[in-house]
Amino acid sequence: MNKPIASSETFATPQNQTLPLVQVERLSAWYGKRQVLDNISFSMQAGDFICLSGPNGCGKSTLMTMLAGLGRHKLSTTGSIQLEGCNLNQLKSKQRAKIISYMSQTEANLWNFTVQDVILTGRYCHTGFTGIYSQQDRDIAHQAACQLQLKHLLNRRIHSLSGGEFQRVRIARSFCQQPKVLLLDEPAANLDLALRHDLLQATKELALKQGTAVLMSIHDINLAAAFAQTLALLRPWNSTENQPLTPQLLLGPPQQVMTPEHLQQVYHRSFQIFTHPIHRCPAVWVE
Repeated sequence: MNKPIASSETFATPQNQTLPLVQVERLSAWYGKRQVLDNISFSMQAGDFICLSGPNGCGKSTLMTMLAGLGRHKLSTTGSIQLEGCNLNQLKSKQRAKIISYMSQTEANLWNFTVQDVILTGRYCHTGFTGIYSQQDRDIAHQAACQLQLKHLLNRRIHSLSGGEFQRVRIARSFCQQPKVLLLDEPAANLDLALRHDLLQATKELALKQGTAVLMSIHDINLAAAFAQTLALLRPWNSTENQPLTPQLLLGPPQQVMTPEHLQQVYHRSFQIFTHPIHRCPAVWVE
């Protein structure tokens, strides 16, 4: 007998653990009359690395922007988001920036700054009332550039970069911010195969070595399963299809999440599951 799709609340933090960095409780969201998210609940602890996947238009970016404290004027919402025990919406933007770094899917590079100057702006929330960058800030920015293999581009102007190079600059800026919670919305977009691998490896090390809680949205579910501790699948909300006891968000280890039944419910396609020959994790192929 097939098990029902698991609720994200099944993997909630036990009471004897420390207070979660992020606690999302019964979060729902609407664009006008169109519901996007329904009753989403999960938590994130220091060092968590969660990859979020799902079909186009299922609400991944909406969830990410809400966790970043943005886009509230466009949405009607219920539920709550707690950041270190505080209501996210009650924190000022600079307070939020010291805890959360958010990289959106797209960004217009209007000002033709150098790569090193753009990365350094990730330190702005740490500068205090002076707004002046210290040598420590510059050292941290340089380290982030090296992590993303950008050292040779530091003096290049942003407008001279390729799409993939600019994407890595944006990721380095988020690393440079040294947040407790890192939200990356489709950071692997525009990156070649090798750089995608390097990005996931660098992000995993950030979670393990610095204790950063990472939530990354990514369409490549096989790459996500190879690196992330936890896989989250979000399916489009449709009130005519979903049943009250069937959650919209499936959250857990890749071995529990990547089953033919779960993937069928999320993508409405049939998948073959096999074991990755190197990482020994589940991998999928569309039938």
